[in-house]
Amino acid sequence: MVKSLSSICSSMWVAFKNFLAYDTVQVVRIKDTKLAVVHWSFVILIVLYIALWTILKGKAYLLLQTPDGSVRMSLLKPGTYAPAEELPYCLQNSSYYNGYPNWECAYLDQVLALYPPGEPNGMAISTRITSTSQYLPSCNLTELNCDYVDNVTTTYYLADIEKFTVLLDHSFYAPEVGIQGNGRDIIGEIVDSKGHVMKLQSPNVVGQGGSYDILQLGVILQAAGIDLDSTSDTNTSVSKRFDGIVIMIMISYSNTYTYNLNKIKYTVSCQAISGAKYKVEQPYVDQNLQARLVHNRHGVHLVALQMGALGKFDFQTLLITFVSGFGLVAFATVVVDILATKILPNRQIYAGLKYKKTCDFAELSDDELTGLLSRVQQINNMKVTPTTAPTSSLFQSQQP
Repeated sequence: MVKSLSSICSSMWVAFKNFLAYDTVQVVRIKDTKLAVVHWSFVILIVLYIALWTILKGKAYLLLQTPDGSVRMSLLKPGTYAPAEELPYCLQNSSYYNGYPNWECAYLDQVLALYPPGEPNGMAISTRITSTSQYLPSCNLTELNCDYVDNVTTTYYLADIEKFTVLLDHSFYAPEVGIQGNGRDIIGEIVDSKGHVMKLQSPNVVGQGGSYDILQLGVILQAAGIDLDSTSDTNTSVSKRFDGIVIMIMISYSNTYTYNLNKIKYTVSCQAISGAKYKVEQPYVDQNLQARLVHNRHGVHLVALQMGALGKFDFQTLLITFVSGFGLVAFATVVVDILATKILPNRQIYAGLKYKKTCDFAELSDDELTGLLSRVQQINNMKVTPTTAPTSSLFQSQQP
C-alpha cells in the first residue's frame, strides 16, 4: 500500500514537471544570401507600410466615430423678385420653355412656399402648386359613396424660387470620442457634384465662423448638378420644376484632415436622388365639410444627412493595428519558404532541411511499434551533450 502510494506520488510529480516544460518550434537557419535579401526586403517593406502608410498617413491610431446631431432649416424669400416676364418658365414670358409648357407664375413668400412646416432635418420647398376646389354634390359624408367632385383647377409656378435662401443650423455630437460642436464654431465649405470647392457670392455663406450657413436654393441645385427645367426622372413629358425632386444635403465632419485633432471642419455636398420626385397634398376644408380646396404641391425636398468621422488617440486601436499589420510578416515567411523549397535550384536540399519524414507506421508490426516507443522514451529522457546527440530511426534520411 505504501509502495503503491509512493508510485502514484512519483508519477504525479513527473507529470507536474512535464507540465512546467515549455514547447517551442524548431527553426532551421538556411544561410543563403538570396533568400535573406528577399526575406528582409519583405519585412522592411511591411514595417514601412505599417509605420508610414497605415499609422502615420492613415492615422490608424485613432478611435473613429460617425457623429450624430440635428439640422434646423428655415426658408426666407428674396429681397427682390425678378419680373415674371423675365423668367423663361413663366407663362407671362412665353408658352413653352425647354420643350415643356409654361404655367403662370405667382409670387409667394416663405410661409406659403414651405409645406409642411417644421420638418425635422429637412424642408420641402414648392415649385409648382395645382389648386383644385371641390364640393359634395347633393350628399354628405355620412352617406355611402359620397365623393367630392372637382370644380375649378388652377396650376402655377412659384416665381424666382431659386432665389429663396435656406438657413442651415447644424450641431453634432460623437459621444465615444467626446467631441461636440455647432456649425457656427468651426470652418466649412461646400463642394459641387465633382468635388470641387464652390466659390460663393452674397448672400450665400458656408463655414464662416460665428454665422449660420445660408444658401440660395439655386446654389443648392447647382451643387447637386440639377436644372429644374430639365426632364423629370419619373415622367419624360414634364420638367423637374413641374414634377419635383429629392436632394440630400450631406454634411461631413472631420478632425483627421491634419494631425491636430482640435481642428474640426465640415464639408457640405448635395446629391439628387435618381428616380425620385416630391409631392404632398395640402387640404383646406370648410366648416360643414361640403367644400374643400386641395393644393397638390410638387417641389424640392431637401433632406439633411450628417456623416463623417471624428477621432481621438486610442492605444488599444494602435495595438490592434500593430498586431494585424505584423501578421503580414508571417505572409512574407510563407512566400520565402515557397521560394526556398519549390523554386530555387537548391530547393531539394532546403526541403530536406525543413521537413522531416517519419516511417509509415501502418506497415509496422506491434513489436516494432513497441520497440520504437521505447526508443522515443529513451531519447526524451536522455541528457543531450554537445558531443553526444541522439538520432532516431523514426526519421527517414532526406536525399538531396
